[in-house]
Amino acid sequence: MIKKIFKILSDILLYCFIFLGLITIIITLSSKKDSDGATNIFNYQLRLVITDSMDKCSETNVSKYKIKSIPKNSLVLIKKIKDNDYKKIKEGDVLTFRYLYTEQVTITHRVKSIVEKDTGGYIIELVGDNKTGESELLVQTIDTSIEESPNYIIGEVVYTSIIIGFILNMLKSSLGIVFIIIIPSFIIILLEVIKIINMTIIEKRKLAEKKANEKEQEILELKKKIREIESKGI
Repeated sequence: MIKKIFKILSDILLYCFIFLGLITIIITLSSKKDSDGATNIFNYQLRLVITDSMDKCSETNVSKYKIKSIPKNSLVLIKKIKDNDYKKIKEGDVLTFRYLYTEQVTITHRVKSIVEKDTGGYIIELVGDNKTGESELLVQTIDTSIEESPNYIIGEVVYTSIIIGFILNMLKSSLGIVFIIIIPSFIIILLEVIKIINMTIIEKRKLAEKKANEKEQEILELKKKIREIESKGI
């Protein structure tokens, strides 16, 4: 039972490492970095949420929306927006955008309202889910008709993961590398060494049993010959 558990743990860790390795290679080969460090993969962008403005809040009901509240340090996958995509945006969607305060920042908030202008373009109001604690209830307004505006939409959030975000954040620190890479690697190596030792012990045991069986067979053959000799009266 213990051997089976060791084997299962070893296989799981090994497959996880292979999967993470493949993902890392794919991202490295196909990605480009924005000026603010965001990773771009084809028509998508990867970012980490660095504030609690989209944290779960009792005053915000997100149950009817596809994307729920997003905890701080989560990974978000953003589908880049094109001009003809704005007509698909609706209240409750989560968008990532660039916005100018004292400096230009990247924000991920939920659409409060979207109105099409008669002259072309859309007026989009966005606000964070978290309306409690120290977070301020600020509404950002973006006019998509203004060209070269410092306030513009990057894209729509289509997937979030606190687990992947946690791993990526951990990998930024030396302690995280120890816990996520070095220790699991050591465990995999240890489990493989134990597996090799067990296989060696089993092989030695089989060899010893084989030799014992051969000796026993030789003794039986010798006894058989002795009986044959005695029966002939020699």
